[in-house]
Amino acid sequence: TISLHQPNSKKGSSKHNKIFRRVRAVFRSFPIIAPACKIPVSLHGNRLHDGHVHGGTRMTGTLFGHRKARVNLAIQESPGSLPVLLLELTIPTGKLLQDMGVGLVRIALECEKKPHEKTKIEDEPIWTMFCNGRKSG
Repeated sequence: TISLHQPNSKKGSSKHNKIFRRVRAVFRSFPIIAPACKIPVSLHGNRLHDGHVHGGTRMTGTLFGHRKARVNLAIQESPGSLPVLLLELTIPTGKLLQDMGVGLVRIALECEKKPHEKTKIEDEPIWTMFCNGRKSG
């Protein structure tokens, strides 16, 4: 079982450090598809309000995956933090790269979350993915 948790500030056991280094090496070996646009969208006129998004939390999403495997999506509170949510998407990495080469790619994720449920969105077990309007899983 692989567990993602913040590393302890104290020196841990050498076995724990070896496992952590191996998991980190695996994630670093994945190709990273960086988003093209990093400009925050302003909902209050044309000003960006000191770069802060008001009324919500800014998160970082990273798409990654081996060419012959599926795409993974990591959601993080900041680029240097561990993922809050890690999803394996149904689209193969090669297909996503092919679609990106042709033009714009839109990925939408939906879940059956009812307003009265107290479940956090990152705890939702079932998601539906749409790629360019086509249901993928």
